[in-house]
Amino acid sequence: MKNLSEHIVKITNGIVNIEVALPHNSEGYYRGSRFDWSGLICSLEYDGHTYIEPPFSYHNPLDSSCAIGTCEEFRACRPGVPDLLGYPEAIVGEGFIKIGVGIVGKPVEPCYNFDANYNILTFGTWDIVAADNSITFKQSLSLNEHHGYTYEKNIALLPNSAKFIIDHSLTNNGDDNLWINHYCHNFIRIDGEFIGTSYRITLPYQPIFDIQPNQKLQYLGKDGFSVNVIKDYVDDYEIEGVNILGFDTENALQNSFVIENLRTGAYISVKADRPAVCNFIPCGKRFISVEPQIEMNIKKGETFKWSNFYEVGVR
Repeated sequence: MKNLSEHIVKITNGIVNIEVALPHNSEGYYRGSRFDWSGLICSLEYDGHTYIEPPFSYHNPLDSSCAIGTCEEFRACRPGVPDLLGYPEAIVGEGFIKIGVGIVGKPVEPCYNFDANYNILTFGTWDIVAADNSITFKQSLSLNEHHGYTYEKNIALLPNSAKFIIDHSLTNNGDDNLWINHYCHNFIRIDGEFIGTSYRITLPYQPIFDIQPNQKLQYLGKDGFSVNVIKDYVDDYEIEGVNILGFDTENALQNSFVIENLRTGAYISVKADRPAVCNFIPCGKRFISVEPQIEMNIKKGETFKWSNFYEVGVR
Protein backbone atom coordinates (compact mmCIF):
# COMPACT_ATOMS: atom_id res chain seq x y z
CA MET A 1 0.00 0.00 0.00
CA LYS A 2 1.47 3.36 -1.09
CA ASN A 3 0.97 7.02 -0.24
CA LEU A 4 -1.93 6.40 2.14
CA SER A 5 -0.44 8.81 4.67
CA GLU A 6 -0.77 11.56 2.06
CA HIS A 7 -4.47 10.72 1.49
CA ILE A 8 -3.79 10.27 -2.24
CA VAL A 9 -3.01 7.02 -4.05
CA LYS A 10 -1.52 6.94 -7.53
CA ILE A 11 -2.27 3.94 -9.74
CA THR A 12 -1.08 3.28 -13.30
CA ASN A 13 -0.84 0.62 -15.97
CA GLY A 14 1.94 2.51 -17.72
CA ILE A 15 -0.55 4.07 -20.15
CA VAL A 16 -3.14 5.78 -17.96
CA ASN A 17 -2.26 7.53 -14.70
CA ILE A 18 -4.90 8.01 -12.02
CA GLU A 19 -4.81 9.75 -8.64
CA VAL A 20 -7.49 8.76 -6.14
CA ALA A 21 -8.37 10.86 -3.09
CA LEU A 22 -8.76 8.70 0.01
CA PRO A 23 -11.45 8.96 2.69
CA HIS A 24 -10.20 10.61 5.86
CA ASN A 25 -12.29 12.11 8.67
CA SER A 26 -10.14 15.19 9.26
CA GLU A 27 -7.81 15.61 6.27
CA GLY A 28 -9.58 14.07 3.28
CA TYR A 29 -10.14 16.06 0.08
CA TYR A 30 -13.91 15.60 0.50
CA ARG A 31 -15.65 15.36 3.88
CA GLY A 32 -19.18 16.42 3.01
CA SER A 33 -22.44 14.57 3.66
CA ARG A 34 -23.65 14.16 0.06
CA PHE A 35 -21.20 12.05 -1.94
CA ASP A 36 -19.70 8.64 -1.29
CA TRP A 37 -16.19 9.31 0.08
CA SER A 38 -14.53 6.41 -1.72
CA GLY A 39 -13.06 6.28 -5.22
CA LEU A 40 -12.84 10.01 -5.93
CA ILE A 41 -10.61 10.17 -9.01
CA CYS A 42 -9.04 13.62 -8.74
CA SER A 43 -6.56 13.29 -11.62
CA LEU A 44 -6.78 11.29 -14.87
CA GLU A 45 -4.01 11.53 -17.47
CA TYR A 46 -3.36 9.79 -20.79
CA ASP A 47 -0.90 10.61 -23.59
CA GLY A 48 -0.33 14.15 -22.35
CA HIS A 49 -4.06 14.87 -22.03
CA THR A 50 -5.98 15.45 -18.80
CA TYR A 51 -9.64 14.72 -18.15
CA ILE A 52 -10.43 15.85 -14.60
CA GLU A 53 -9.97 19.22 -12.90
CA PRO A 54 -11.55 20.84 -9.82
CA PRO A 55 -15.16 21.64 -10.79
CA PHE A 56 -15.39 24.91 -8.86
CA SER A 57 -13.21 27.99 -8.41
CA TYR A 58 -13.15 27.37 -4.64
CA HIS A 59 -12.83 24.26 -2.52
CA ASN A 60 -14.28 23.61 0.92
CA PRO A 61 -13.89 19.93 1.90
CA LEU A 62 -16.89 20.21 4.25
CA ASP A 63 -19.21 21.58 1.57
CA SER A 64 -21.58 18.88 0.38
CA SER A 65 -21.07 19.73 -3.32
CA CYS A 66 -17.29 20.21 -3.34
CA ALA A 67 -16.29 16.78 -4.59
CA ILE A 68 -14.34 16.01 -7.76
CA GLY A 69 -14.14 13.67 -10.73
CA THR A 70 -15.94 10.37 -10.24
CA CYS A 71 -17.92 11.38 -7.17
CA GLU A 72 -20.92 9.11 -6.64
CA GLU A 73 -24.11 9.49 -4.65
CA PHE A 74 -26.84 7.22 -3.36
CA ARG A 75 -30.22 8.92 -3.32
CA ALA A 76 -33.72 8.43 -4.69
CA CYS A 77 -35.42 10.72 -7.14
CA ARG A 78 -38.86 9.14 -7.06
CA PRO A 79 -41.76 11.09 -5.52
CA GLY A 80 -42.83 9.67 -2.19
CA VAL A 81 -39.76 7.47 -1.73
CA PRO A 82 -37.38 8.49 1.09
CA ASP A 83 -33.87 9.38 0.04
CA LEU A 84 -32.04 7.92 3.01
CA LEU A 85 -32.04 4.78 5.10
CA GLY A 86 -33.84 5.57 8.34
CA TYR A 87 -34.66 9.18 7.49
CA PRO A 88 -38.49 9.01 7.70
CA GLU A 89 -38.61 7.45 11.15
CA ALA A 90 -35.74 9.49 12.65
CA ILE A 91 -36.72 12.34 14.94
CA VAL A 92 -34.79 15.60 15.02
CA GLY A 93 -31.32 14.99 16.43
CA GLU A 94 -31.30 11.29 15.62
CA GLY A 95 -29.28 9.78 12.81
CA PHE A 96 -29.96 8.27 9.41
CA ILE A 97 -27.62 6.56 6.95
CA LYS A 98 -25.96 8.15 3.95
CA ILE A 99 -24.27 5.28 2.10
CA GLY A 100 -20.55 5.82 1.62
CA VAL A 101 -20.50 8.57 4.24
CA GLY A 102 -21.82 7.45 7.62
CA ILE A 103 -24.65 8.24 10.01
CA VAL A 104 -25.75 11.85 9.75
CA GLY A 105 -28.00 13.89 12.02
CA LYS A 106 -31.53 14.88 11.10
CA PRO A 107 -32.15 18.60 11.63
CA VAL A 108 -35.41 20.53 11.72
CA GLU A 109 -36.49 20.53 8.06
CA PRO A 110 -39.60 19.73 6.00
CA CYS A 111 -37.83 17.07 3.92
CA TYR A 112 -34.37 15.78 3.04
CA ASN A 113 -32.21 18.21 1.03
CA PHE A 114 -29.50 16.32 -0.88
CA ASP A 115 -27.27 19.40 -1.17
CA ALA A 116 -27.44 20.49 2.47
CA ASN A 117 -24.42 20.24 4.78
CA TYR A 118 -25.58 17.70 7.37
CA ASN A 119 -23.70 17.00 10.57
CA ILE A 120 -22.00 13.60 10.45
CA LEU A 121 -22.59 11.83 13.77
CA THR A 122 -20.69 8.61 12.99
CA PHE A 123 -18.05 8.35 10.29
CA GLY A 124 -18.12 5.16 8.28
CA THR A 125 -14.79 3.32 8.50
CA TRP A 126 -13.05 2.05 5.39
CA ASP A 127 -10.85 -0.93 4.61
CA ILE A 128 -8.56 0.14 1.75
CA VAL A 129 -6.21 -2.05 -0.29
CA ALA A 130 -4.06 -0.45 -2.99
CA ALA A 131 -1.92 -2.11 -5.66
CA ASP A 132 0.08 -0.65 -8.56
CA ASN A 133 -2.90 -0.61 -10.92
CA SER A 134 -5.95 -0.87 -8.66
CA ILE A 135 -7.51 0.19 -5.38
CA THR A 136 -10.38 -1.31 -3.38
CA PHE A 137 -12.59 0.32 -0.73
CA LYS A 138 -14.93 -1.53 1.63
CA GLN A 139 -17.30 -0.16 4.24
CA SER A 140 -19.87 -1.79 6.53
CA LEU A 141 -22.32 0.27 8.56
CA SER A 142 -25.50 -0.36 10.56
CA LEU A 143 -28.03 2.03 12.03
CA ASN A 144 -30.29 -0.58 13.64
CA GLU A 145 -31.80 -3.95 12.73
CA HIS A 146 -33.76 -2.31 9.91
CA HIS A 147 -30.94 -0.52 8.06
CA GLY A 148 -27.39 -1.62 7.36
CA TYR A 149 -25.11 -2.44 4.46
CA THR A 150 -21.74 -3.60 3.22
CA TYR A 151 -20.44 -1.57 0.29
CA GLU A 152 -17.40 -2.33 -1.84
CA LYS A 153 -15.83 -0.40 -4.72
CA ASN A 154 -12.84 -1.34 -6.86
CA ILE A 155 -11.05 0.84 -9.42
CA ALA A 156 -8.85 -1.21 -11.74
CA LEU A 157 -6.82 -0.19 -14.78
CA LEU A 158 -6.83 -2.79 -17.54
CA PRO A 159 -3.43 -3.96 -18.81
CA ASN A 160 -2.04 -2.53 -22.06
CA SER A 161 -5.01 -0.24 -22.69
CA ALA A 162 -6.48 3.18 -21.96
CA LYS A 163 -9.38 1.63 -20.06
CA PHE A 164 -10.37 1.22 -16.44
CA ILE A 165 -13.36 -0.22 -14.58
CA ILE A 166 -15.14 0.88 -11.43
CA ASP A 167 -16.88 -2.16 -9.94
CA HIS A 168 -19.41 -1.84 -7.11
CA SER A 169 -21.33 -4.17 -4.84
CA LEU A 170 -23.90 -3.30 -2.18
CA THR A 171 -25.22 -5.88 0.30
CA ASN A 172 -28.30 -5.22 2.38
CA ASN A 173 -27.60 -6.18 6.01
CA GLY A 174 -30.88 -4.77 7.33
CA ASP A 175 -34.36 -6.24 7.60
CA ASP A 176 -35.98 -3.60 5.37
CA ASN A 177 -35.54 -3.50 1.60
CA LEU A 178 -32.75 -1.19 0.48
CA TRP A 179 -34.44 0.77 -2.31
CA ILE A 180 -32.36 3.62 -3.67
CA ASN A 181 -30.81 5.15 -6.79
CA HIS A 182 -27.13 5.59 -7.57
CA TYR A 183 -25.26 7.83 -10.00
CA CYS A 184 -21.80 9.19 -10.72
CA HIS A 185 -21.51 12.94 -11.16
CA ASN A 186 -18.68 12.53 -13.72
CA PHE A 187 -17.16 16.00 -13.27
CA ILE A 188 -15.16 16.24 -16.52
CA ARG A 189 -12.94 19.02 -17.92
CA ILE A 190 -10.59 18.02 -20.71
CA ASP A 191 -7.10 19.47 -21.05
CA GLY A 192 -7.95 22.17 -18.54
CA GLU A 193 -10.14 24.00 -21.08
CA PHE A 194 -13.19 25.77 -19.70
CA ILE A 195 -16.55 24.53 -20.91
CA GLY A 196 -17.77 26.08 -24.14
CA THR A 197 -18.45 25.40 -27.78
CA SER A 198 -15.49 23.01 -28.11
CA TYR A 199 -17.35 20.41 -26.00
CA ARG A 200 -19.76 17.77 -27.26
CA ILE A 201 -21.62 14.89 -25.60
CA THR A 202 -22.55 11.94 -27.81
CA LEU A 203 -25.26 9.49 -26.74
CA PRO A 204 -26.42 6.14 -28.21
CA TYR A 205 -29.93 7.55 -28.74
CA GLN A 206 -31.47 10.83 -29.88
CA PRO A 207 -31.92 12.83 -26.67
CA ILE A 208 -35.10 14.66 -25.79
CA PHE A 209 -34.77 17.67 -23.50
CA ASP A 210 -37.26 17.56 -20.63
CA ILE A 211 -37.70 21.32 -20.39
CA GLN A 212 -39.32 22.43 -17.15
CA PRO A 213 -41.85 25.30 -16.90
CA ASN A 214 -40.10 28.68 -17.10
CA GLN A 215 -36.80 26.98 -18.02
CA LYS A 216 -34.89 28.43 -20.95
CA LEU A 217 -31.63 26.81 -22.00
CA GLN A 218 -28.84 29.19 -22.95
CA TYR A 219 -25.83 26.89 -23.10
CA LEU A 220 -27.06 23.46 -24.18
CA GLY A 221 -28.47 22.40 -27.52
CA LYS A 222 -28.99 19.08 -29.32
CA ASP A 223 -28.37 17.78 -32.80
CA GLY A 224 -29.12 14.17 -33.67
CA PHE A 225 -27.34 11.98 -31.14
CA SER A 226 -25.36 14.87 -29.64
CA VAL A 227 -25.79 17.39 -26.87
CA ASN A 228 -23.67 20.42 -27.70
CA VAL A 229 -22.45 23.36 -25.68
CA ILE A 230 -23.61 26.24 -27.87
CA LYS A 231 -22.19 29.13 -25.83
CA ASP A 232 -19.01 29.57 -23.81
CA TYR A 233 -19.41 29.75 -20.06
CA VAL A 234 -17.93 32.91 -18.55
CA ASP A 235 -19.47 33.22 -15.07
CA ASP A 236 -18.01 30.82 -12.49
CA TYR A 237 -21.33 30.60 -10.70
CA GLU A 238 -23.66 29.97 -13.63
CA ILE A 239 -24.72 26.33 -13.97
CA GLU A 240 -27.24 25.00 -16.46
CA GLY A 241 -28.74 21.52 -16.48
CA VAL A 242 -31.44 19.55 -18.21
CA ASN A 243 -33.12 16.18 -17.72
CA ILE A 244 -32.70 13.85 -20.68
CA LEU A 245 -35.38 11.56 -22.10
CA GLY A 246 -35.49 9.37 -25.19
CA PHE A 247 -33.61 6.31 -23.93
CA ASP A 248 -34.82 2.80 -23.10
CA THR A 249 -34.92 2.41 -19.31
CA GLU A 250 -34.54 -1.38 -19.67
CA ASN A 251 -31.57 -1.36 -22.07
CA ALA A 252 -28.13 -1.18 -20.45
CA LEU A 253 -26.53 -0.57 -23.85
CA GLN A 254 -28.15 2.86 -23.87
CA ASN A 255 -26.56 3.76 -20.55
CA SER A 256 -23.42 5.19 -22.11
CA PHE A 257 -21.98 8.48 -23.34
CA VAL A 258 -18.87 10.15 -24.75
CA ILE A 259 -17.61 13.60 -23.72
CA GLU A 260 -15.23 15.14 -26.23
CA ASN A 261 -13.11 18.27 -26.54
CA LEU A 262 -13.40 18.95 -30.26
CA ARG A 263 -10.46 21.33 -30.26
CA THR A 264 -7.91 18.96 -28.73
CA GLY A 265 -9.55 15.72 -29.88
CA ALA A 266 -9.37 14.15 -26.43
CA TYR A 267 -12.42 12.22 -25.24
CA ILE A 268 -13.69 10.07 -22.41
CA SER A 269 -16.20 7.27 -22.95
CA VAL A 270 -18.33 5.80 -20.15
CA LYS A 271 -20.50 2.68 -20.36
CA ALA A 272 -22.50 0.82 -17.72
CA ASP A 273 -23.79 -2.72 -17.31
CA ARG A 274 -27.12 -1.63 -15.81
CA PRO A 275 -29.87 0.40 -17.49
CA ALA A 276 -30.48 3.99 -16.46
CA VAL A 277 -33.85 5.02 -15.05
CA CYS A 278 -33.19 8.73 -15.49
CA ASN A 279 -30.43 10.98 -16.79
CA PHE A 280 -29.37 14.55 -16.10
CA ILE A 281 -26.76 16.75 -17.79
CA PRO A 282 -25.42 19.70 -15.76
CA CYS A 283 -22.67 22.03 -16.96
CA GLY A 284 -20.75 24.98 -15.60
CA LYS A 285 -17.67 26.89 -16.56
CA ARG A 286 -15.35 24.32 -14.95
CA PHE A 287 -17.17 21.02 -15.57
CA ILE A 288 -19.37 19.12 -17.96
CA SER A 289 -21.25 16.12 -16.58
CA VAL A 290 -23.55 13.30 -17.56
CA GLU A 291 -25.41 11.63 -14.66
CA PRO A 292 -27.27 8.43 -15.57
CA GLN A 293 -28.99 6.94 -12.51
CA ILE A 294 -29.54 3.27 -11.87
CA GLU A 295 -32.16 1.90 -9.50
CA MET A 296 -31.70 -0.89 -6.98
CA ASN A 297 -34.16 -2.60 -4.68
CA ILE A 298 -32.18 -5.04 -2.53
CA LYS A 299 -33.83 -7.52 -0.19
CA LYS A 300 -32.38 -8.59 3.16
CA GLY A 301 -29.12 -10.51 2.70
CA GLU A 302 -28.96 -9.91 -1.05
CA THR A 303 -26.17 -8.20 -2.99
CA PHE A 304 -26.51 -5.87 -5.97
CA LYS A 305 -23.52 -5.47 -8.32
CA TRP A 306 -22.87 -2.94 -11.07
CA SER A 307 -19.93 -1.61 -13.08
CA ASN A 308 -18.93 1.47 -15.04
CA PHE A 309 -16.42 1.08 -17.88
CA TYR A 310 -14.23 4.05 -18.78
CA GLU A 311 -11.98 4.66 -21.77
CA VAL A 312 -9.91 7.73 -22.59
CA GLY A 313 -8.39 8.53 -25.94
CA VAL A 314 -7.57 11.08 -28.62
CA ARG A 315 -9.18 11.26 -32.06
